[in-house]
Amino acid sequence: MTKETITLVAALIAAAASLATLVLKLIAEQEAEARAAHRRILGDAISDLGETLHELMACSKIMVKTKSEETFSKWETKAKDAQRRLNTIRVRLKYALWGLEAPLRTMTRVGSWTTHYRHDGKAADKFLQLADILRQKIDLAVKSSYCSGNPPSLWRRWRASVASDRVLDYYKNTAPSEDDEALDDIEGDVKGSK
Repeated sequence: MTKETITLVAALIAAAASLATLVLKLIAEQEAEARAAHRRILGDAISDLGETLHELMACSKIMVKTKSEETFSKWETKAKDAQRRLNTIRVRLKYALWGLEAPLRTMTRVGSWTTHYRHDGKAADKFLQLADILRQKIDLAVKSSYCSGNPPSLWRRWRASVASDRVLDYYKNTAPSEDDEALDDIEGDVKGSK
């Protein structure tokens, strides 16, 4: 090889390296912009989501421990208000939290479902324990999604879906029989959104 050929090869290698660096930098910038946009979308609603999930669980836990109808009604109203707010947030974050649709939808029903366990403390405790595990799985998925700047991972979505299925199955197996028709509608709603 002549000196000119070696110089030409070196220049081609340097140009290819520069081009590869430029392409990788552009890809990294686009990914960074996408992660920042995802965080902005979640950031606007993450505190509302967390507060509403905790409020819903707190109202549900207090609701089953109340003695009077008046107190029960007060907490039931608060739980239903939290359910409505959670449903609004769920719809707003549907695409940012892709894959958490069914778990969030199940959580929007926890307050209403808790009313069925008012006079059965043992069943209420089990139901609320399962619902709280679901809340924790959703919290972890949302936190992970916000930190990574990406939608929830397959692992986090699967864990939340399993917890959601456990809540749904427990309710289906322990709810009063007059709710059988409503359960069929709910099951179709929740399972169909996966």
